[in-house]
Amino acid sequence: MAARDEFGSHRPRNPAAETAVERIDGPVLLVSGVSDEVWPSAAYAAAIVERRKAAGLATTSLTALYAGDFVGIGLPNTAARVLGGRREADAALRAHAWTRVLAVLRSL
Repeated sequence: MAARDEFGSHRPRNPAAETAVERIDGPVLLVSGVSDEVWPSAAYAAAIVERRKAAGLATTSLTALYAGDFVGIGLPNTAARVLGGRREADAALRAHAWTRVLAVLRSL
């Protein structure tokens, strides 16, 4: 859980490491699990949504309570180790996210 200490403020220690999400020209789709044990991905996603909203930019964020760090698109549901959350929740969020990724790509 050391990562939570480092990311506790939901801002990087070094401001130069922060991504200027307000400058992204195009659709942004975030996928995160609240039960992520690697880093606070859901909190970071919420911060990105708020920063983009303040800049007048729409952002889609898909978050699931029992999903962990293994929700990445294209990853199989056969991880040797679950990184927080439940495999079933990771798989469900991954499947839902994939349909949204395809929709974003079709919109371009």
